[in-house]
Amino acid sequence: IFPRQQSIAFTNAYTDGAKSRVGFVVPDAEAAMFPGDAANKVVGVVKAYAATTYFTHNQGVLFNPVNVIQYASPEALFEAVRSKLIKSAYVDSTTAHKFLNTTAGFQMVHARAGWSDGVAYGCHPEYGDMVAVLNAALVAYKASAEYTALCGRYPTIECDTAASTFANAKTKANPELADHPTTRADIVIATEANWGDQNYVRNGVVGGFDVELAREVCALAGKTCAIVPAPWQSVWPREYSRFGWPVNTMTYPGEGHQARWFHCVVGTWHTVSRQQSIAFSDPYTDQNVPDAGFVVGAAQAATFAADAAGSTVGILTGSTAAYHFLNNQGTLFRPATVRYYSKSTVMWDALVAGELDAVYADRTGAEAFQSAQGGYQRLYFDASPGGGVAFGCHPEYGHLLKALNEGLVAYKVSAAYRNLCNASGHVPCDCNGTECASGWAGEY
Repeated sequence: IFPRQQSIAFTNAYTDGAKSRVGFVVPDAEAAMFPGDAANKVVGVVKAYAATTYFTHNQGVLFNPVNVIQYASPEALFEAVRSKLIKSAYVDSTTAHKFLNTTAGFQMVHARAGWSDGVAYGCHPEYGDMVAVLNAALVAYKASAEYTALCGRYPTIECDTAASTFANAKTKANPELADHPTTRADIVIATEANWGDQNYVRNGVVGGFDVELAREVCALAGKTCAIVPAPWQSVWPREYSRFGWPVNTMTYPGEGHQARWFHCVVGTWHTVSRQQSIAFSDPYTDQNVPDAGFVVGAAQAATFAADAAGSTVGILTGSTAAYHFLNNQGTLFRPATVRYYSKSTVMWDALVAGELDAVYADRTGAEAFQSAQGGYQRLYFDASPGGGVAFGCHPEYGHLLKALNEGLVAYKVSAAYRNLCNASGHVPCDCNGTECASGWAGEY
């Protein structure tokens, strides 16, 4: 299913996706009246299952449950159904039949086809060459007598008899698909995919300013790049408790950097403390734009103190704004209480609910919030917390950083960069007049 394909490259399927179904398992007594969109129903799902991804992605579109409860396993889910803790479960037909074949009094309703492309191998996008090798073998095997015999031994498996193929590339018919390399990637680039217009997942598709820029920079650098989503706490974590740091005051890089999940990350603010352990490219946003400050309710704006004295302030852990705020606590900032949040949506909801007096955030996050929620103002955006937004790479990969800088130099003087900047109103591009050029004077 395509939300998974945003971060994983899939091979050709070896089962028939057209014959696979997803639907609701309900008691026989509920079947005739159960609505196809589960309106006003409590629905159970299995954590991380493909059917669950499909269901949650289509909530508010195809499905309108009053509540969704996630269970750790099919066994736990169906035990809840059997004991009447919940009256419906949304699962794939294979999972459903395993339960229905051993339990009377239940049935699958509103079964839907076309929800997936079948079962396949899933590989990290870096390994496009491996996907190609597996696909070549699958084409040969699915045409063989051995495959036919295997399918015959497992009659409940809907084998692919149509010799279906799949490419990890956007098409006119499927523009939502991610473009993954068909060869071994030179550079694996991570994106949080959760930072306003800079990078996001919308309608299940990874995109944004950073993602578009990264593709263009890689092309100009002559490098094959794989772009993959990664949690921000794996890039810049708030804490390293297992190593004795309940708060990451040392600005240690996250597990993604340390364990080499990726070579570089796109969409990271360059600060002095971060640069001690991560090598940064030229910036692609204006490092001189004041880019951090407070967001407060309009009614409180006139009396809110510039140092947040006496106020409860929320910050997003791992963000550059949070580092700037904490590093200057007791000097520039004197809040009564600081509350930490690992998810921006939870932080902004706390502000709206009145649990916070203010949020200290970067301009991108603040403007995205204001676009969706009226009645709030930005105050004291007079701190530039770093040297602009850039690529950040583990220092081991100096040769890759050099290539990215070469691509950035070429891209920032192009019409394509200016067009991207014009289309992204919330991103302060690194421009001067009609041409764009780096303002970063450092060298690596």
